[in-house]
Amino acid sequence: FSGRSLSQSKRPAMAGKQPKDAFPLLKSAEILQCLNELGIASSEDDLLHPTGLKVQHIYASFNELLLHRKREDMAQPDFEGLQELEFPELHEQSVPMIGFLSACQKLMAIAGVGDFTMSDLIKPEARRVRRSLSAVINLAKYHEDKLPGYMQFSQETDALLNAKASLEEESERLLSARRQAEQRRAEEEPALQQMEAENEQRQVTVRELFNSHTAILNESHALKAKVQETRDASRGLSFELLNAREEAESLRKQIAPDPRALKDELQALHDAVALEKAALKSLEGKCSDAAKGAAAIEAAEGQLDELARLQAEAEAEARSKESKRSKKRKKKKGKGEAVGPSQGEASQGEAEVAKETEEEAE
Repeated sequence: FSGRSLSQSKRPAMAGKQPKDAFPLLKSAEILQCLNELGIASSEDDLLHPTGLKVQHIYASFNELLLHRKREDMAQPDFEGLQELEFPELHEQSVPMIGFLSACQKLMAIAGVGDFTMSDLIKPEARRVRRSLSAVINLAKYHEDKLPGYMQFSQETDALLNAKASLEEESERLLSARRQAEQRRAEEEPALQQMEAENEQRQVTVRELFNSHTAILNESHALKAKVQETRDASRGLSFELLNAREEAESLRKQIAPDPRALKDELQALHDAVALEKAALKSLEGKCSDAAKGAAAIEAAEGQLDELARLQAEAEAEARSKESKRSKKRKKKKGKGEAVGPSQGEASQGEAEVAKETEEEAE
């Protein structure tokens, strides 16, 4: 609206003990200007000499403008309430007026006028009309000032409500999906437990198979080593057989050929070759037994090493005693050559030699 700002409007003092209003009391010219801007037809005479119909029209326009309620809607009687009256036809005119008064009182209470009565609609006074219109015009100005912000907040509220509804729908969808997933999980739990049990059993089986494979692999390596030793022995025997054949051939060239002897020799050679082949097959057949006896062989080798060490110690001790005995004999021999030994000394020497012999035997 054009005109003075509400914050700059002067608030004239009221006469008597009447309290000050929360809105500025406008002049008639300002009121007429505002009414014309709002599209409410009125004149100065309407303000100076108001009538019931005119002020009702003005108040109805403000109700429609500010409260969005038309006069026809306010005039609709409550038919259910009318049926409770003894003679409802007598109240068909008064009930719409009461509804209109209630709407006007609500509007005036919002504008800051708390003493609006039926007299202000039926027998209006110029002073009270001016005061009431100043209040609703001030409310209209406030409404116009706050309308953009209200529209913005309304739009934001609508957007937030739409977002809230969308989020609620999404939340409901997610909750439904979660419930379905939990239900599927509960249904699949027995199968999952069974699969876990089977998996643990398979892990045990895999560990057992791995241990068995490791043992078989070690045994295979040992058997391969024995086979290689057998092959080396076979190659040695083949080489010896080849040397024997070469030697036999050279000997055959050196002697006169005898058919029967040569035939016997060839038969002997064939028999030797057959025996060697049989021995080779037997050796290959015993290869597995040799693998089993590897541990026994290793133990026997250890015992042989221990026996060899003991034998070496015994031989060293025997050599040491032999050396000592030789030195004693030389020493006694030298004494015998210098002075002839007596019979007792000779017997004592023989006893010592016999003792040493017994010690060596032990």
